[in-house]
Amino acid sequence: MKNWGWGILVGAISCAALGGCALQAGESTDGTELVASTGDALIGGWASGPFQWAQGQPALALESANTHVCVLSGVSGHFAGTGEMVKVTIGANNTWVLDGFSQQSGVSGEALCFPKAGFTGNSSAHLNSDEAIAGAFSRGKHSPGGGCQQGQAALGVGSDFAFVEGMQGEMAGAGEFSAALQSPSQNTESLLRAQICTAGIYQTFGRFLRVNRVFTMPAQFVGNDGRTGDVNAVPEFSIGGNVASDGVVMAPTDRAMCALTEVTGKFFGGGESVRIRAAGSVWVMMTAKGAGSNFVAAKARCFARNQLNP
Repeated sequence: MKNWGWGILVGAISCAALGGCALQAGESTDGTELVASTGDALIGGWASGPFQWAQGQPALALESANTHVCVLSGVSGHFAGTGEMVKVTIGANNTWVLDGFSQQSGVSGEALCFPKAGFTGNSSAHLNSDEAIAGAFSRGKHSPGGGCQQGQAALGVGSDFAFVEGMQGEMAGAGEFSAALQSPSQNTESLLRAQICTAGIYQTFGRFLRVNRVFTMPAQFVGNDGRTGDVNAVPEFSIGGNVASDGVVMAPTDRAMCALTEVTGKFFGGGESVRIRAAGSVWVMMTAKGAGSNFVAAKARCFARNQLNP
Protein backbone atom coordinates (compact mmCIF):
# COMPACT_ATOMS: atom_id res chain seq x y z
CA MET A 1 0.00 0.00 0.00
CA LYS A 2 1.24 3.50 -0.77
CA ASN A 3 1.24 6.42 1.64
CA TRP A 4 0.51 9.47 -0.48
CA GLY A 5 1.49 13.06 0.12
CA TRP A 6 -1.08 15.79 0.66
CA GLY A 7 -2.67 17.60 -2.29
CA ILE A 8 -2.25 16.39 -5.89
CA LEU A 9 -1.02 12.81 -5.83
CA VAL A 10 2.14 12.75 -7.92
CA GLY A 11 4.06 10.03 -6.14
CA ALA A 12 4.62 8.07 -2.97
CA ILE A 13 6.52 9.55 -0.05
CA SER A 14 7.60 8.03 3.22
CA CYS A 15 5.77 8.27 6.55
CA ALA A 16 8.81 10.05 7.95
CA ALA A 17 8.32 12.84 5.44
CA LEU A 18 4.75 13.25 6.66
CA GLY A 19 5.80 13.49 10.27
CA GLY A 20 4.75 9.91 11.06
CA CYS A 21 1.87 7.72 9.87
CA ALA A 22 -0.27 5.14 11.59
CA LEU A 23 -0.68 2.98 8.51
CA GLN A 24 0.22 -0.67 8.86
CA ALA A 25 -2.05 -2.39 6.42
CA GLY A 26 -3.32 -5.80 5.47
CA GLU A 27 -6.22 -6.85 3.32
CA SER A 28 -9.60 -7.69 4.89
CA THR A 29 -12.19 -10.11 3.56
CA ASP A 30 -14.54 -7.28 2.56
CA GLY A 31 -11.91 -5.37 0.57
CA THR A 32 -11.25 -2.60 3.07
CA GLU A 33 -7.67 -1.78 3.94
CA LEU A 34 -7.01 -2.74 7.55
CA VAL A 35 -5.14 -0.36 9.84
CA ALA A 36 -3.40 -1.54 13.00
CA SER A 37 -2.66 1.30 15.40
CA THR A 38 -1.59 -0.95 18.27
CA GLY A 39 2.01 -0.23 19.11
CA ASP A 40 2.08 3.11 17.31
CA ALA A 41 2.86 6.25 19.29
CA LEU A 42 -0.35 7.87 20.47
CA ILE A 43 -0.95 11.58 19.96
CA GLY A 44 -1.21 13.31 23.31
CA GLY A 45 -1.14 9.89 24.94
CA TRP A 46 -4.57 8.90 23.64
CA ALA A 47 -5.46 9.74 19.99
CA SER A 48 -4.43 7.60 17.00
CA GLY A 49 -3.69 8.67 13.43
CA PRO A 50 -3.57 10.49 11.14
CA PHE A 51 -4.89 7.71 8.95
CA GLN A 52 -4.77 8.48 5.23
CA TRP A 53 -6.87 7.41 2.27
CA ALA A 54 -6.18 8.45 -1.34
CA GLN A 55 -8.06 8.13 -4.59
CA GLY A 56 -7.54 4.69 -6.11
CA GLN A 57 -7.00 2.97 -2.76
CA PRO A 58 -9.55 0.67 -1.10
CA ALA A 59 -11.59 1.89 1.85
CA LEU A 60 -9.50 2.14 5.01
CA ALA A 61 -10.79 0.37 8.14
CA LEU A 62 -9.82 2.28 11.29
CA GLU A 63 -10.75 1.53 14.91
CA SER A 64 -13.75 -0.30 16.37
CA ALA A 65 -16.85 1.86 16.85
CA ASN A 66 -17.35 0.04 20.15
CA THR A 67 -14.23 1.58 21.58
CA HIS A 68 -13.46 4.70 19.53
CA VAL A 69 -14.92 7.70 17.76
CA CYS A 70 -13.16 8.64 14.51
CA VAL A 71 -13.41 12.02 12.77
CA LEU A 72 -12.58 13.44 9.36
CA SER A 73 -9.46 15.53 9.93
CA GLY A 74 -8.43 16.38 6.38
CA VAL A 75 -9.62 16.62 2.79
CA SER A 76 -7.96 17.53 -0.50
CA GLY A 77 -8.39 17.32 -4.26
CA HIS A 78 -10.74 18.22 -7.10
CA PHE A 79 -14.42 18.23 -6.15
CA ALA A 80 -16.32 18.79 -9.41
CA GLY A 81 -19.67 17.19 -8.58
CA THR A 82 -21.42 14.25 -6.96
CA GLY A 83 -18.77 11.95 -8.41
CA GLU A 84 -16.37 13.14 -5.69
CA MET A 85 -16.75 12.24 -2.02
CA VAL A 86 -14.68 11.78 1.13
CA LYS A 87 -16.32 10.49 4.30
CA VAL A 88 -15.71 8.82 7.66
CA THR A 89 -18.47 6.36 8.50
CA ILE A 90 -19.20 3.13 10.39
CA GLY A 91 -18.82 0.13 8.10
CA ALA A 92 -18.84 -3.66 8.36
CA ASN A 93 -18.22 -5.31 11.73
CA ASN A 94 -19.02 -1.99 13.46
CA THR A 95 -15.67 -0.56 12.37
CA TRP A 96 -14.92 3.04 11.48
CA VAL A 97 -14.02 3.47 7.80
CA LEU A 98 -12.33 6.29 5.87
CA ASP A 99 -13.47 6.12 2.26
CA GLY A 100 -14.29 8.09 -0.85
CA PHE A 101 -14.43 8.11 -4.63
CA SER A 102 -13.63 10.48 -7.47
CA GLN A 103 -14.00 10.98 -11.19
CA GLN A 104 -11.37 13.71 -11.06
CA SER A 105 -7.86 13.71 -9.58
CA GLY A 106 -6.06 14.08 -6.28
CA VAL A 107 -8.98 13.40 -3.93
CA SER A 108 -7.79 12.24 -0.52
CA GLY A 109 -8.77 12.31 3.12
CA GLU A 110 -7.42 11.93 6.64
CA ALA A 111 -8.94 10.74 9.92
CA LEU A 112 -8.11 10.78 13.62
CA CYS A 113 -9.53 8.35 16.19
CA PHE A 114 -10.17 8.90 19.90
CA PRO A 115 -10.91 6.22 22.54
CA LYS A 116 -14.32 6.61 24.17
CA ALA A 117 -12.81 5.64 27.50
CA GLY A 118 -10.68 8.79 27.30
CA PHE A 119 -13.69 11.04 27.93
CA THR A 120 -15.25 11.85 31.29
CA GLY A 121 -19.00 12.37 31.53
CA ASN A 122 -21.92 11.62 33.82
CA SER A 123 -22.70 8.28 32.18
CA SER A 124 -21.52 5.28 34.18
CA ALA A 125 -21.20 3.26 30.94
CA HIS A 126 -18.97 5.75 29.19
CA LEU A 127 -20.18 6.28 25.65
CA ASN A 128 -22.15 3.16 24.85
CA SER A 129 -22.18 2.59 21.10
CA ASP A 130 -25.90 3.33 20.93
CA GLU A 131 -25.56 6.74 22.52
CA ALA A 132 -22.19 7.96 21.33
CA ILE A 133 -22.84 8.63 17.66
CA ALA A 134 -25.79 9.60 15.49
CA GLY A 135 -25.69 10.45 11.80
CA ALA A 136 -27.31 13.16 9.72
CA PHE A 137 -26.91 14.73 6.34
CA SER A 138 -28.24 17.68 4.38
CA ARG A 139 -28.14 18.68 0.75
CA GLY A 140 -28.50 21.90 -1.17
CA LYS A 141 -29.80 22.19 -4.73
CA HIS A 142 -29.41 24.90 -7.34
CA SER A 143 -32.81 26.10 -8.49
CA PRO A 144 -33.58 27.02 -12.13
CA GLY A 145 -33.95 30.63 -11.05
CA GLY A 146 -30.38 30.77 -9.78
CA GLY A 147 -29.02 31.80 -6.40
CA CYS A 148 -27.56 29.73 -3.59
CA GLN A 149 -29.51 26.92 -1.98
CA GLN A 150 -29.17 25.44 1.50
CA GLY A 151 -30.24 22.24 3.17
CA GLN A 152 -29.98 21.33 6.83
CA ALA A 153 -30.66 18.58 9.35
CA ALA A 154 -30.69 18.28 13.13
CA LEU A 155 -27.38 17.14 14.64
CA GLY A 156 -27.82 16.40 18.33
CA VAL A 157 -28.35 19.07 20.97
CA GLY A 158 -26.06 21.63 22.56
CA SER A 159 -24.70 19.21 25.14
CA ASP A 160 -23.29 17.06 22.30
CA PHE A 161 -20.35 17.93 20.02
CA ALA A 162 -21.51 18.37 16.39
CA PHE A 163 -18.92 18.01 13.63
CA VAL A 164 -18.49 17.40 9.88
CA GLU A 165 -17.67 13.82 8.79
CA GLY A 166 -17.76 14.10 5.00
CA MET A 167 -18.59 16.03 1.85
CA GLN A 168 -19.76 15.22 -1.66
CA GLY A 169 -20.29 17.46 -4.68
CA GLU A 170 -18.79 20.46 -6.39
CA MET A 171 -16.64 22.85 -4.37
CA ALA A 172 -16.48 25.88 -6.67
CA GLY A 173 -15.79 28.69 -4.19
CA ALA A 174 -17.03 30.49 -1.11
CA GLY A 175 -20.63 29.59 -1.99
CA GLU A 176 -20.14 25.89 -1.28
CA PHE A 177 -19.69 24.66 2.27
CA SER A 178 -20.27 21.91 4.79
CA ALA A 179 -20.91 23.16 8.32
CA ALA A 180 -21.89 21.88 11.76
CA LEU A 181 -23.51 24.67 13.76
CA GLN A 182 -23.12 24.03 17.48
CA SER A 183 -26.11 24.98 19.64
CA PRO A 184 -25.25 27.08 22.71
CA SER A 185 -27.90 25.33 24.83
CA GLN A 186 -28.32 21.74 25.99
CA ASN A 187 -32.04 22.17 25.28
CA THR A 188 -31.85 23.11 21.58
CA GLU A 189 -30.66 21.31 18.46
CA SER A 190 -27.36 21.75 16.68
CA LEU A 191 -27.58 21.81 12.87
CA LEU A 192 -25.75 20.27 9.94
CA ARG A 193 -25.89 22.57 6.93
CA ALA A 194 -24.89 22.36 3.26
CA GLN A 195 -24.89 25.14 0.66
CA ILE A 196 -24.34 25.15 -3.10
CA CYS A 197 -24.29 28.09 -5.52
CA THR A 198 -23.63 26.12 -8.71
CA ALA A 199 -25.89 23.73 -10.61
CA GLY A 200 -26.16 20.30 -9.01
CA ILE A 201 -26.33 18.75 -5.57
CA TYR A 202 -23.97 19.24 -2.65
CA GLN A 203 -24.16 16.93 0.32
CA THR A 204 -22.47 17.01 3.69
CA PHE A 205 -22.29 14.34 6.36
CA GLY A 206 -22.06 14.92 10.10
CA ARG A 207 -22.20 13.24 13.47
CA PHE A 208 -22.47 14.20 17.08
CA LEU A 209 -20.57 12.86 20.06
CA ARG A 210 -22.57 12.38 23.26
CA VAL A 211 -20.64 11.98 26.49
CA ASN A 212 -23.26 12.97 29.08
CA ARG A 213 -26.37 10.84 29.43
CA VAL A 214 -28.08 13.58 31.43
CA PHE A 215 -28.05 16.95 29.67
CA THR A 216 -26.95 19.17 32.52
CA MET A 217 -24.96 21.81 30.62
CA PRO A 218 -23.78 22.79 27.13
CA ALA A 219 -20.82 20.98 25.58
CA GLN A 220 -17.45 22.19 26.83
CA PHE A 221 -14.60 23.14 24.51
CA VAL A 222 -10.91 23.99 24.97
CA GLY A 223 -9.14 27.05 23.56
CA ASN A 224 -5.53 27.63 22.59
CA ASP A 225 -4.94 29.33 25.94
CA GLY A 226 -6.07 26.19 27.79
CA ARG A 227 -9.33 27.78 28.87
CA THR A 228 -12.42 25.54 28.90
CA GLY A 229 -15.97 26.76 28.34
CA ASP A 230 -19.08 26.57 26.19
CA VAL A 231 -19.44 27.99 22.66
CA ASN A 232 -19.87 31.51 24.04
CA ALA A 233 -16.63 31.35 26.00
CA VAL A 234 -14.50 29.39 23.53
CA PRO A 235 -15.20 30.30 19.89
CA GLU A 236 -14.44 28.22 16.81
CA PHE A 237 -10.96 28.23 15.37
CA SER A 238 -10.95 29.70 11.87
CA ILE A 239 -8.43 29.60 9.03
CA GLY A 240 -8.22 30.56 5.35
CA GLY A 241 -5.78 30.84 2.47
CA ASN A 242 -2.28 29.35 2.48
CA VAL A 243 -1.50 28.45 6.07
CA ALA A 244 0.28 25.13 5.67
CA SER A 245 3.46 25.68 7.68
CA ASP A 246 2.71 26.60 11.29
CA GLY A 247 -1.09 26.54 11.03
CA VAL A 248 -3.58 27.88 13.56
CA VAL A 249 -2.73 26.61 17.04
CA MET A 250 -5.70 25.05 18.83
CA ALA A 251 -6.05 23.05 22.06
CA PRO A 252 -3.50 20.82 23.83
CA THR A 253 -3.53 17.33 22.29
CA ASP A 254 -3.94 15.59 25.65
CA ARG A 255 -6.98 17.63 26.69
CA ALA A 256 -9.28 17.69 23.68
CA MET A 257 -10.63 16.06 20.55
CA CYS A 258 -10.51 18.48 17.62
CA ALA A 259 -12.74 18.06 14.56
CA LEU A 260 -13.78 20.07 11.52
CA THR A 261 -16.94 22.13 11.86
CA GLU A 262 -16.80 23.84 8.45
CA VAL A 263 -15.07 23.31 5.09
CA THR A 264 -15.59 25.79 2.25
CA GLY A 265 -13.91 27.04 -0.88
CA LYS A 266 -12.74 26.19 -4.37
CA PHE A 267 -11.32 22.66 -4.56
CA PHE A 268 -10.18 22.34 -8.19
CA GLY A 269 -7.27 19.97 -7.71
CA GLY A 270 -4.39 22.39 -7.69
CA GLY A 271 -3.20 21.44 -4.24
CA GLU A 272 -6.16 22.65 -2.19
CA SER A 273 -6.33 21.10 1.28
CA VAL A 274 -7.68 21.41 4.78
CA ARG A 275 -6.29 19.33 7.64
CA ILE A 276 -5.94 19.00 11.41
CA ARG A 277 -2.64 17.64 12.67
CA ALA A 278 -0.69 17.43 15.92
CA ALA A 279 2.33 19.70 16.24
CA GLY A 280 4.18 18.81 19.40
CA SER A 281 1.73 19.09 22.27
CA VAL A 282 -1.00 21.05 20.44
CA TRP A 283 -3.53 20.48 17.67
CA VAL A 284 -3.11 22.74 14.64
CA MET A 285 -5.31 23.40 11.60
CA MET A 286 -3.79 24.11 8.18
CA THR A 287 -5.13 25.07 4.76
CA ALA A 288 -3.63 25.48 1.30
CA LYS A 289 -5.22 27.20 -1.71
CA GLY A 290 -3.02 25.57 -4.31
CA ALA A 291 -2.62 26.64 -7.93
CA GLY A 292 -6.23 26.01 -8.92
CA SER A 293 -8.00 28.05 -6.27
CA ASN A 294 -8.47 31.56 -4.95
CA PHE A 295 -10.27 30.59 -1.73
CA VAL A 296 -10.10 27.74 0.80
CA ALA A 297 -11.20 28.07 4.42
CA ALA A 298 -12.13 25.92 7.40
CA LYS A 299 -13.30 26.00 11.01
CA ALA A 300 -12.87 23.57 13.88
CA ARG A 301 -13.73 23.09 17.54
CA CYS A 302 -11.84 21.18 20.22
CA PHE A 303 -14.15 19.17 22.50
CA ALA A 304 -12.90 18.83 26.08
CA ARG A 305 -12.13 15.29 27.23
CA ASN A 306 -13.50 16.14 30.67
CA GLN A 307 -17.09 17.30 30.33
CA LEU A 308 -17.80 17.26 34.07
CA ASN A 309 -15.15 19.58 35.51
CA PRO A 310 -14.40 22.27 32.95
